[in-house]
Amino acid sequence: MLQSIDHRKNLDDHVVYTEKQLCSFTGMSSRTAQKHRQDGTGPAYIQLSARRIGYRGQDIRAWLESRTVRSTAQATTRFKGAA
Repeated sequence: MLQSIDHRKNLDDHVVYTEKQLCSFTGMSSRTAQKHRQDGTGPAYIQLSARRIGYRGQDIRAWLESRTVRSTAQATTRFKGAA
C-alpha cells in the first residue's frame, strides 16, 4: 500500500517513496520522472530490485532545493531557456 503524501507537511527523510508518490508530490508526470532518471537530472534514486526504484525523502528535498530560483532570469540561465 502506498503511503499518502500530505502536501502540507514536509517529506520524511527516512521514508522511501515510489515514483508515483514523487510525481504526486512534485506534480510532474511519470514520463518526466523517467526522463529525469534516464538523463541524470532528477532526484537521486535507489534501485530496490531489477524492476523497482524508490526515492528517499532527503533526496527529493535536496533536488527540489537545487532547483529553487528567485527570478525568471536565473531560471533561464540555470535551465537553458526553460523559464
